[in-house]
Amino acid sequence: MEEDFSRYCKAYQEMKQQEIEKISEYCKPTYQKSAGYRRYFFKTNSDLSEDEWYSWKRYYFSNNWETDIWIMANDEFTYSWPYHAGFIEEFILYNLPQDTDKTK
Repeated sequence: MEEDFSRYCKAYQEMKQQEIEKISEYCKPTYQKSAGYRRYFFKTNSDLSEDEWYSWKRYYFSNNWETDIWIMANDEFTYSWPYHAGFIEEFILYNLPQDTDKTK
């Protein structure tokens, strides 16, 4: 069953509670950051519409990344929670053994 978990979920399971709390605190959505969120959204999703931006923003502000991490695939989690995914990528890079097999 573990194979069904995304790389983010697998890393999350290896994290200490303190690391998870830091991600939650740093990535906490605030309306003061909305302009930055919008710039980043369109920088990474230039083909998406204004309606899709508002849909993403509503989702980001009203859902819980710690619930979604258990059910989302890698791409879905990266799209829905880009800032959280970035912190987890850093955790993976510095804390988990790296798979050096480039054929996978």
